[in-house]
Amino acid sequence: YISSNQIKIIPNVIFQLTNLNLFHISRNKIEVIPIEIKNLINLKEIDLSNNKINLIPNEIENLTNLIRLNLSSNKIQFIPIEIGKLINLKILIL
Repeated sequence: YISSNQIKIIPNVIFQLTNLNLFHISRNKIEVIPIEIKNLINLKEIDLSNNKINLIPNEIENLTNLIRLNLSSNKIQFIPIEIGKLINLKILIL
């Protein structure tokens, strides 16, 4: 949990945590989800709500273990087709 910290960029070290299951980084100032998110293949839940994100990277398709994805209260205007490859996704909050 690194929510509510005025973070503008997701630290690169996060993308080396390939066994990470839960990642909450809501209520920050993040504008971009780096393509390196694809490395977090064991992620089951990610909360990026209340940031300034305007694009969901296609690489999100690699997160096939993802069950819950929260991207609410951002600036997203387009949902990539790759979201459909998240076969275990049960909760999608936009």
